[in-house]
Amino acid sequence: MADVVVFDPETITDTATYDQPLGVSEGIERVFVNGVLAYRGASEARVLARAGRMLTRQARAAI
Repeated sequence: MADVVVFDPETITDTATYDQPLGVSEGIERVFVNGVLAYRGASEARVLARAGRMLTRQARAAI
């Protein structure tokens, strides 16, 4: 399976700032995770499903 983000490169922008770091990016139309529509943007922007799992960073072993 693949994860796919559908966006318009002409309209994508980040609205987060240092004062308001949780601002949502604009211009992302759809996000598919493991083949499942997980996010739909535009006027009704919302998370629809949690189809994946979070990857955590693990410490590397010394060589």
